[in-house]
Parts: sequence; structure tokens; C-alpha cells
Amino acid sequence: MKTCSICLHSLPLESFHKGRAMCKDCKRERYRESRKEYDRKYRLENAPRLNELKKAWRKSNPKSRYEKDPERRKARMLVASAIRNGSLVSPPACEDCGRSDTLLNGHHDDYSKPLDVRWLCGACHMYFHAHGERRMAA
Repeated sequence: MKTCSICLHSLPLESFHKGRAMCKDCKRERYRESRKEYDRKYRLENAPRLNELKKAWRKSNPKSRYEKDPERRKARMLVASAIRNGSLVSPPACEDCGRSDTLLNGHHDDYSKPLDVRWLCGACHMYFHAHGERRMAA
């Protein structure tokens, strides 16, 4: 056990870098604060150049993924509206794995059918997008 010189907590030796009196958490926090200050100062000193870079990037890149796929945006907005007005209600559990202790995401298989959604937990939704298949066998 070793005592941190900043927070004064007694911690195991694994919580310290070799030869340091400050624990890793305090060192990380101190670095984070100094980095925030450096970044703020850099942005102020280089504002005109950074603004020009941002403008150039915006010109060469689409403004948002919704502008690339307006049908997707429309489908998402219709689902959100239907949920708000009560005409669409998510089930109590994930349609794939059956988890009920988490928020569910509405997944569109076809954006031309905006209110036809599958309700999946975050893990199943991410798995489906990564693998193109259901996580659990039905």
C-alpha cells in the first residue's frame, strides 16, 4: 500500500506509476486539466485558421448523414412522432434476446415502411449491424 501525494488515499502499488508519488487517477486528472487549458488556448490563438479549415471540410463533405439518406430521416422522425402520440409502443423486451432491463432501439429493415420496426436492445442492434444477422437463434 502506498499513499497518493495528491488525494491522500492509501492504494495498492499497481495504482501508481513506477517511482511516482501521485496515483494514476490523479495523474490522469491533472493531465486532463492541463490538456483542456492547452486546447482552449490553442483554439483562441488559431481561431481564424481553424475556421478556414472547418469551412473547407464542410464544403467537401456532406453536412449530415440525413442529407445523404432523407428517407432514413423521415422514417426516424415518423417513429419518434408515433411514439410521442402513443400510436407506436415498444414492447417490454428485446425481440431477439428477450432482455427487459434496457432501453430498446427501433430497427428499420426497410425505410420505405417507416412504422415497421424491430425492437432490439443496444447489444443486439449493434450485433445486427456488424454481422447482418440476429444475435440469438429464434
